[in-house]
Amino acid sequence: MNYTPETYAEILNILKERGYRFAGYDERLPIIDAPKVVYLRHDIDYSPGWARAFAEINAEHGVTGTFFFQTRSPIYNLLAHPSLDEVERVAALGQRIGLHYTIGDRVEESSLPALVAEEYRRAREYFPGMSPVFSWHNPSLAPHVMESGMDMTFPGMTCTYSRYFLDEVKYYADSNLRYSVEEFRNFIDAGHPRLQLLFHPFQWMAKGRDMQEVLARTWIQVIREREGEIRKNHIYRALFPEGMPEEWLDTLAEKIDTYGRVSV
Repeated sequence: MNYTPETYAEILNILKERGYRFAGYDERLPIIDAPKVVYLRHDIDYSPGWARAFAEINAEHGVTGTFFFQTRSPIYNLLAHPSLDEVERVAALGQRIGLHYTIGDRVEESSLPALVAEEYRRAREYFPGMSPVFSWHNPSLAPHVMESGMDMTFPGMTCTYSRYFLDEVKYYADSNLRYSVEEFRNFIDAGHPRLQLLFHPFQWMAKGRDMQEVLARTWIQVIREREGEIRKNHIYRALFPEGMPEEWLDTLAEKIDTYGRVSV
């Protein structure tokens, strides 16, 4: 089965049926207090709009996850009002907000705690409700940092890649459709007392049959969200009062989706 909003909702229902408690990253509850705990995590790589849609699914099912937003994404500007509006909607739906931190090139590892703390401080100026928790963005591009970061101290902050959340908590991520929907069901049915599950909203909201189609549809979502700014230009707005024609974007998505595929 493909990743879709509906299959994601099924996973939430299974977690609830199996007795999991949806915890925040500041909670490290003893087994006696909560026999089963899941840390539900959502890293927002491309689309604040789809993050809000995912938060609506969580809220509809009475669960709380933590949504990690970037402050320095080349794709979206967290501090711009359209993005901040979506963050506030996510929080209003009872979800937690965290920082998705991008490791810069040529950064000394010893300086990371101070850099994370400063970025978190700036983000809280615009969103005071942000929780003191962060996840690395694209940690596979800096595996040495992820390895050393497991034991690194971040004063006042919690890292989702700390040793506790990787060693004492069973961690599964949907990155690049790594696991099938059925495999996630099996992970939950295994009954691990502590789970950290990372679900990227764009991969489920795009409803693609594979990662190439997911990325093709994600590009269209990104264009639509970013188009809001250029539509403030009266010339563009006169040309495209309803935004760029759907058939143009459909053609672009089809070209991305079919590029390099072998015809059968």
